[in-house]
Amino acid sequence: MPMYSRDYVRGLLEVVNESAVDLWEDDYQQERREAEAELRAREHAAEAAAQALLLSMREADALMAPVVDEPEENRDAKEVGGGELKEETCVAEYGA
Repeated sequence: MPMYSRDYVRGLLEVVNESAVDLWEDDYQQERREAEAELRAREHAAEAAAQALLLSMREADALMAPVVDEPEENRDAKEVGGGELKEETCVAEYGA
């Protein structure tokens, strides 16, 4: 079995340790890039969902505006039972 000097063995260990650290840093950087990309994708999806919700709320507000602007006594007069509209109200307002 060959004998190696302590300096030679220490040099080899330093090279191995440096290589291991380099590999660990590369893996860490790769995982970090992937995590950042996933975070950006989630932020984009959350922003898109928020925009869709805002649009839906605006559409709901636009649909509700005529009902809200109408005096309450008129709304109550049109309702029968469980909130259904009388047939003459539907014909007069909606042509149906």
